[in-house]
Amino acid sequence: MLLFRNAVSALEEVMATCQLAQTGVEESFRASLGETSKLSSEIRNVSFRLEAYSETVGSLQKELKLLNKYERIPAAYGATLQEVARRINYNRSVKAEIDDLAARLEALRADEVPKRVPVFVSS
Repeated sequence: MLLFRNAVSALEEVMATCQLAQTGVEESFRASLGETSKLSSEIRNVSFRLEAYSETVGSLQKELKLLNKYERIPAAYGATLQEVARRINYNRSVKAEIDDLAARLEALRADEVPKRVPVFVSS
């Protein structure tokens, strides 16, 4: 019977040790759950901030593209002025050619008209 009591006593000690260990594990688990919950909240907050930053960056990129277009306006204006000047010179040269041709045609006509013989003679 003593052996039985010693075995029961040893089992009770083992059970007490297991309960202490279980309590320690439960406390550790609860602490880990709390930390995990805090980390999850922080990750969610960072995710929201990241999304907001991403939207802001997208908006800034659109504005930068627009500014890049504005940056090219002076060069485009200068090129346009050069093209306008080129076209003015071209139009002047074509007009001079046309005026010269018109003068030559008028001279030919002036030379031709007196030489014409009247076809219909009135009686």
